[in-house]
Amino acid sequence: SHYKNIVLSFSPEVELKFKNFDIITGYSFAYAKLYSNEVESNSRRNQHALYVSTGSNALDNLKFFYSVRCDHFSDLKSNALTSKIGANYKPFGKIDLNLHVNAGNNFRAPTFNDLYWKESGNPNLNPEQSFYVETGFIYGINFLIPVQLEFTYTYIDAKDKIVWMPQRNLLWKPINIASSKSNNYLINFSFLKEISDQFKIRLNSG
Repeated sequence: SHYKNIVLSFSPEVELKFKNFDIITGYSFAYAKLYSNEVESNSRRNQHALYVSTGSNALDNLKFFYSVRCDHFSDLKSNALTSKIGANYKPFGKIDLNLHVNAGNNFRAPTFNDLYWKESGNPNLNPEQSFYVETGFIYGINFLIPVQLEFTYTYIDAKDKIVWMPQRNLLWKPINIASSKSNNYLINFSFLKEISDQFKIRLNSG
């Protein structure tokens, strides 16, 4: 087997900063081509994207952010519109506690292997699409040493999820599953001890 991936991309963007909010907008282009004896010869993709994101400080301890992005995939002949909205809130001035929540939708295009793998690829695959909600907090306390606790919960409702499944011919083939729901919980604990300017100890667990 041999594989040769060629990817060319560029992404110019402009950032504007104002007193209470900022804006980032830009254009992204990527060309990808896969040469392999195990995939079809039409493994080629041009991806164009336009995006804009903003962040605003409604109050000193409350921040909102929004983003939207539109992608076009040449080999899929389809467009994808994704967006995100969220907020960060610090309820107490002297307590290092930050609450966050965000929601949005995601899009994942099938890979070259999903589409063009010889004998097993599925050129009729639909892209994955999902809606998600994420919330949690980060709490820091200086108890002899700086300690940080982070908790995040994420709910994902996906449609047309791409999963490789075994077939009757003993080969695996990617298919779209009608729906998939995920509940993810993340807990991280870390502390940092500074012995000197040149020596620090950090412990992370999760």
